[in-house]
Amino acid sequence: FPSHDRRRFKDEAFNKRAYLLSSLVRVGMVITQEVYEFCDFTLSQGWNPPSDQHECDNQTLEMYRRYLREVKK
Repeated sequence: FPSHDRRRFKDEAFNKRAYLLSSLVRVGMVITQEVYEFCDFTLSQGWNPPSDQHECDNQTLEMYRRYLREVKK
């Protein structure tokens, strides 16, 4: 990829990570290493945030709980 494309992908990934972290904070989660690992995993799966913030918060919390049950067991 040309450098501007790599930068765009990095910016997009950074914005999605910030969106996930913000969502988790809004639902009362404390940011830990495990939360960062969840974000990495979720982004590697091609996650895109829903347009509605409330829906995103609910979806993110459910995905995090599933991650803890199924991936981190």
